[in-house]
Amino acid sequence: MAVKRIFNSAGQFQANVENANMDVSSMPVKLGMTYPVTIADDFNDGVKDPLWKEVPQGETAFEQLFNVAALNRFFEANGISHAQAFTYARAKNVTRVTLPLRRFGTFVSGENLLVEIRTATAYSLPTSTILGTSQPVAASSVPTTEGAVNFTFSTPVALQANIPYAIVLRATWASHSYPNVIQWGAQMTSPLSPYSSGRPSYYHSGTSTWNYIWELVGMDLKDLIDFHFQLWGTSPPGTADPPETGGYLEFDYPSETSPKNIETVRNSALNSMECETRFLFNRYGAAATPSSAKWGFGILQANPIPATLPIANKNAILLWELLISTSPGNSTVYFTPVVAAAGGQEWTWNGSIWVAFNRASPTLLFPVNTVSMAFTLYVTQGELGTVSFKLIKNDDPAQVVMQTTDSPVVRTLSGSKFLDIGNSDQMFASKFRFDYFKLAGTAVEADTGHVTLRHVFQQKHNVTGFTLDRTLPAPGSRVNVRVRAGDTLAELQGKSFGDPVTTATAGSKETGQLSLPASYIFETQLEFIKASPGPTLNSFDFPSAMAAVDDDLPIILSLDEAGPGLVMATSSEEGLVETANTKKLVDGDAASQWGSLNASDASPVTLQLTFISPSGGNELRNVDAVILRNTNLKSLRMFVGGTTLFDGEILDDDVIIPFAPQSTPVMQIEARTTKTANQNKKIGEVYCGRLLAVLPGFDKYEPRRMLTASGEFRTLGGKLISFRGKNKYSARWTVSLIEQLDKDALEKIFTDNPVITFWPEPKYRPRDLFDAAWRLEALPFPYTDVVKDSGHTIDCEMEEI
Repeated sequence: MAVKRIFNSAGQFQANVENANMDVSSMPVKLGMTYPVTIADDFNDGVKDPLWKEVPQGETAFEQLFNVAALNRFFEANGISHAQAFTYARAKNVTRVTLPLRRFGTFVSGENLLVEIRTATAYSLPTSTILGTSQPVAASSVPTTEGAVNFTFSTPVALQANIPYAIVLRATWASHSYPNVIQWGAQMTSPLSPYSSGRPSYYHSGTSTWNYIWELVGMDLKDLIDFHFQLWGTSPPGTADPPETGGYLEFDYPSETSPKNIETVRNSALNSMECETRFLFNRYGAAATPSSAKWGFGILQANPIPATLPIANKNAILLWELLISTSPGNSTVYFTPVVAAAGGQEWTWNGSIWVAFNRASPTLLFPVNTVSMAFTLYVTQGELGTVSFKLIKNDDPAQVVMQTTDSPVVRTLSGSKFLDIGNSDQMFASKFRFDYFKLAGTAVEADTGHVTLRHVFQQKHNVTGFTLDRTLPAPGSRVNVRVRAGDTLAELQGKSFGDPVTTATAGSKETGQLSLPASYIFETQLEFIKASPGPTLNSFDFPSAMAAVDDDLPIILSLDEAGPGLVMATSSEEGLVETANTKKLVDGDAASQWGSLNASDASPVTLQLTFISPSGGNELRNVDAVILRNTNLKSLRMFVGGTTLFDGEILDDDVIIPFAPQSTPVMQIEARTTKTANQNKKIGEVYCGRLLAVLPGFDKYEPRRMLTASGEFRTLGGKLISFRGKNKYSARWTVSLIEQLDKDALEKIFTDNPVITFWPEPKYRPRDLFDAAWRLEALPFPYTDVVKDSGHTIDCEMEEI
């Protein structure tokens, strides 16, 4: 009376007691892949890797000294007039120059102004090399009150980083005098000039030389003046924000109030969600706008990797991120790890457990008081698709800011995983410089691995063999099976697994035979050995049977909870009402079979037994075993709500399926296939109850059929027990040499259960199951009682009710 326990779903292998180098996240089970994190970029070569995608840069003012209200010096433009030298730390393409100019008097058509971009000497004086000339601006269009005048370049002027250049203002007229003049505004400040990256100069036409502009202070000439200007332009590919500079990838947010988006993604598909990075945080001003759980970096997944930045739907494709918040007023920075699980549910770590993340109103945790500090983040991927975070500060492993346990399983989306940094523009007066990124490289399959499954039974069971269905893609790849058994966990763990079990192969399947004592606990170790590539396992199963049934020992069960009047039987085919067909499941007659309406193995039928109270409502019943009699089922699943009690196949027409005790108002059976394929599914009778005792075997057994007419009153031990039907079972039996503990247990069962279900010969007469009243008596035998420890004798009389 064996059942076959089948393991063919990822969840079954995930419920293991040991996993070494195995991937059990989905079927088939296989050797685990490792994704070594290697340096993706250390930013030390000074050239930005083209894999870093940038936010498309429009024309922006990238360098300036421009404040009309601060102008306090003005210089007239005639011919080649004046210049302002400058340098900029990054390469740019100049598209426009804005100068503060003012006009007096009138100018005629053809009198124009132009701006040239020239190279400059190391001493901030223009050279004769003209890199670009703007389109002309009519002098008559210059405002009469100092204001911005734009000079546009038809072809952008390319500037290199940290090279001196000069803005040269030219007039098409050789000379004008008051009242018809154009003036360029400048500013004098003391003790230093207002602009530190270049100097102003004027052109001396008589000598054709450029000369510095000085401010006379007393008897001294001092460098205190600079022309005001704005340089507008775009960044060449690979030089836009964020720049690679000084060995870092730099995200600089200098403004205290203005949002700035400098998002970048690494356009490279990742093999896992692991990441390691070191970054330096710096804060500018204490009056800056706080940033609250908006800015961060993490791993996203999309198909394809987005080509346009910023990413508008970042949260919809998020796997994990580290959000960084700032509170400039108290010099505090906060860190918030976030993962997205199935269904898009977001979770964060509260210091103890993972909790639901409220993006609209985040709680800021893990504060660090600093205006400048180095942090290192480690994100590790778990075997089931979880991640864990560890953040340290000051390059000291002992200074742990945050460390999580494994997160909820991160969702899997279609497409490629990739790194994203700085999707939000909500960061102010802060700078982040990333020192390096280590990301998952090429996958490497483990050479060997194993997964260990533990099977715990409530009664002793016999396990005599197994079958595994595997794929061996390369000669030499194999799956070894080792099994050990014991009655207690300590006994089990004290035994070794021994050598692999010898198997016989037929196609993709291997079968092995076992010779193990009947036990409560079995452990199976499945060892995978790779010959590149490694083996995969599609399913594993083993037959098991209660030792008591194999030995045909009498079994005492609690009174059937699925008897007539105690339960309502329904099926998914016939609806939530009991029918004449479904009543056959619980009518007490194993010969009368319930039958499904369909005969297809592809169409399972779910049966539900709802336990009924005397008042007609649902009622909790305690059960730890189901007996199916006279059934043609092969594959079935037995469950209570979300708890699966059995999932596998039954090998006989009559079977007992024990499981861990349940207190439940319903029992559900999903009937899937039949022993002969595609027959109507049938069950003669269902028993639900508790296994109370297994007797050691009869010393004397006298069963009888009471061939009486129906309608008689019956007595047992002088007590009226039933209003009898006809042809009922009765018996007398005796067992001896019972130990004291077993005798006491049996007497307690008798005391607590005046009516039971009796299964006298479960192996040879499996359908003889009787609901009976009983009378139990312990017979004293002075010699055995006194001399022997196991010398008690029990005599019993039973009458079927």
